[in-house]
Amino acid sequence: AVDVAAFDARGPEPLPAGFDLLVAADVLYDAPLALAVADRVVEARARGMDVVVGGSPDREGRDAFVAALAAKLPGAAFEPAYDVGHEDLKWKRKRVEVLHLLEGS
Repeated sequence: AVDVAAFDARGPEPLPAGFDLLVAADVLYDAPLALAVADRVVEARARGMDVVVGGSPDREGRDAFVAALAAKLPGAAFEPAYDVGHEDLKWKRKRVEVLHLLEGS
């Protein structure tokens, strides 16, 4: 079974307890949100959680997110971007990139 919990990335409450994975997908829309997500990534790693962040490399907040992580988690970086598509979902080609911060990395 998989348990999930939603939380407000900008909110004052800590991440929900009892989880070992934080997934953030397509959330780097602007710098304030991206900085909040970066803080949550740091919080998750401090708890020993694995983290996966995915999104489009052209989102407005991406650079702020990358800069914040570089300052707080040196070495954290997105993997090279790649193209995806899905005919059933009527996605044309999309450029995406993924950041994995897994135990032992």
